[in-house]
Amino acid sequence: MNLKTGTSHSWLMQGVALAQSQDYFAAADAFERAKTIDPGNAQAWRNLGAALKQTGALPSRRIACYEQALRLDEDPYTYANLAAALLDAGDWQRAVNVAQKACELLPDYFVAWLNLGHALAFIGDVLAAQAAYQKALVIEPQNPDALHGLGALLQQCSQYEEAAVVLGQAETVSANSHKIGVLAIRARQQIGDWTSRNQDELCLKNWIAGDCIGIPPFNTLAFDALSGVELHKASRLHAIHEFKEMLAEPPLWPSKHRSLDKTRLRVGYLTADLRSHVIGRLMGPVLQASQQRNHDVIVYDIYPDEQNSLRSQIEP
Repeated sequence: MNLKTGTSHSWLMQGVALAQSQDYFAAADAFERAKTIDPGNAQAWRNLGAALKQTGALPSRRIACYEQALRLDEDPYTYANLAAALLDAGDWQRAVNVAQKACELLPDYFVAWLNLGHALAFIGDVLAAQAAYQKALVIEPQNPDALHGLGALLQQCSQYEEAAVVLGQAETVSANSHKIGVLAIRARQQIGDWTSRNQDELCLKNWIAGDCIGIPPFNTLAFDALSGVELHKASRLHAIHEFKEMLAEPPLWPSKHRSLDKTRLRVGYLTADLRSHVIGRLMGPVLQASQQRNHDVIVYDIYPDEQNSLRSQIEP
């Protein structure tokens, strides 16, 4: 079939078949041809947006497809897909508005409520986000994504006991998810629940070995079975995951700012714990040891407004 002989519908059906076989690049091409032949084919625009997501295309391309589909047909599924694309683009408030529209059009649509919960959490509307996740769980009580979202939100709000319960449920239905597992481990630690410590240690070892996800240094210290190498790797993975959004361009240390003395090692610390915290108290001797070794030491404190004795000691 070629663009001259195929109809919009035939290209649409071919795209659906290709997507079902997970050939998303070819599917996107078929949907592109379908909407080129018939620009009024809303399903072709919507399916193109969905296929582009699977190919890793920029959110802006998906947003454009969904917006055009909605001009042709106000469909709740398209609104939900648009909300997801807006979340990926970081347009939180608009994602809230769009997800709410999907919920209004189809109140029993799980994905719409899930996306609404994510978007509300991003803009800091905690109570509304909890309500959206809970609505999603009424529709699909064992869905791991909704349980994960609600559990993460409860943990963020220091509701540790509730978070441990919800994340424990998420673990049960999605036992291989390291993202859920790490949050559940941290929640159990925060309420002093060590009943599954041995299993938690085994899971952490496997996740660390697979470069899946890290865990904060303070949390790893409770696990005696982790070696020094594993503790270091877990902390590094956590730092990469936790702070990658903060490492904006240009780099923290552009070449023009580097010391001309290439015989000295430059050591940098990025931390939120230069305060009344156990890690903060441990940092003093670490920084002193680096200085004694004649290193150039640079410290980034991501809580700069909190004054304390440790900061006063290291500030010039």
